[in-house]
Amino acid sequence: MPKRKFFYDTEFYEDGKTIDLISIAIVRGDGKEYYAVSSEADYSKVLENGWLMNHVMNTIDYVIVHDEKTGCQTLVPTGPYVKTREEIRDEIVAFVTETQDQFNDPHGEAKAELWAWYADYDHVALCQLFGKMIDLPSQFPMFTRDLRQHWEYKGYPPLPKQDEGEHNALDDARHNLVMYNYMEGL
Repeated sequence: MPKRKFFYDTEFYEDGKTIDLISIAIVRGDGKEYYAVSSEADYSKVLENGWLMNHVMNTIDYVIVHDEKTGCQTLVPTGPYVKTREEIRDEIVAFVTETQDQFNDPHGEAKAELWAWYADYDHVALCQLFGKMIDLPSQFPMFTRDLRQHWEYKGYPPLPKQDEGEHNALDDARHNLVMYNYMEGL
């Protein structure tokens, strides 16, 4: 049986020791989408990071909150997509396993096939929603297939350009599906 393909992207704060999820989006091969913004990232660090503010947070609604006690400011994301890490984890499991009966693997292997562009940190950010990688549900593989590597294997063909939304997890996940379909059509 074929595995169901999921194309995803994450946006995160990282400092060489930490990968802190800001947002995640997944687009299933049939086009169904999931998107969430974490309510639990350390947004005080995000607020201090010019690149994240100019490239990621410009696609997410938020307010700046001033703490009277400490005199510090932080950023608080707002809107219907803002969720706790636990909610995001549970919703992703439901999204990925929604039609799992159609994709039973007789060898007990993961039923989902994950794809991302430069996938390493995305995979870590996803796994951390479950705790350790070993805590991933059985439907999830312990690796993400890398579209960047796939592009290399295909001989570096010119890829479709992303018109807008770069560094918005949902727009990037949608574009990952576009790039995959394009490369598979070569």
